[in-house]
Amino acid sequence: MEPARVNRIVGLALPIIGGMVSQNVLNLVATAMVGSLGNAALAAVGLMARTISCRSRAARTARTGSSS
Repeated sequence: MEPARVNRIVGLALPIIGGMVSQNVLNLVATAMVGSLGNAALAAVGLMARTISCRSRAARTARTGSSS
């Protein structure tokens, strides 16, 4: 591939990768903070993490027409 094309692809991909990584870190921190509160609280954090993930995918699909 041409270097200009690779740079363009990387430039577009890095913010998306950063957003995905930050969401995972947020879920991990939330789980760690709620861990001492018991099973119900951990289940709620897991449920919300999944809900946010699904909503993000739905919004991305609506904007781009592709979920991947």
